[in-house]
Amino acid sequence: MPKQVVMKRQKIAWQNPLEIAHKISQNYQENWVFLYSALHQEKPNSKSYIALFENQKYRGNNFEELQKIIKNDVKEIWFGGLSYEVANQFENLPKTPQSFIDIENIFFSKFDLILEFDHKKQQLVALHRNKFFLDKLLEYKFLVEKHQLPIVEKIASNFSDKSYKFSINSLREMISAGDFFQANLTRKFFGKFQKKSFTK
Repeated sequence: MPKQVVMKRQKIAWQNPLEIAHKISQNYQENWVFLYSALHQEKPNSKSYIALFENQKYRGNNFEELQKIIKNDVKEIWFGGLSYEVANQFENLPKTPQSFIDIENIFFSKFDLILEFDHKKQQLVALHRNKFFLDKLLEYKFLVEKHQLPIVEKIASNFSDKSYKFSINSLREMISAGDFFQANLTRKFFGKFQKKSFTK
């Protein structure tokens, strides 16, 4: 196993995480993470995170396999997500119908650069393995609006706005009546992806 490089902490001038995320989305085409604390005004101790320059990833369906990887890498910060179907590995639950979208149920990554935004202290700390990654991020510039291309074209949905709001109100009434205590109403969007190109 290669020797791990300890990530260094470096304070940099405070910037709005939404503005940085927008800048990255215009300039960076690889996998990256943005966790935004939208409630930071109500919970001033909350933090937001941006991570990019992926150096290791796990894509699969075996949670025990992921646990072993992370257990041997406890000093690292991993970002990722689990689909609802992963719950079947812990509980005896009815299986959901097979989705026509064939993707892994578990996706986790670790990165060479992590930005930690402390909203209460208005502090921004960069964690990096090499200053090269931080310098690379600071090189990014906003692009002229006219050069931006849509990522997805011809967007359609299985709900209209009116029917979606009607379904939400119906669920609220059923929850108030005690039929159930929680619901997850999803809305699908369909479209044609287009590769982005940029002029710098």
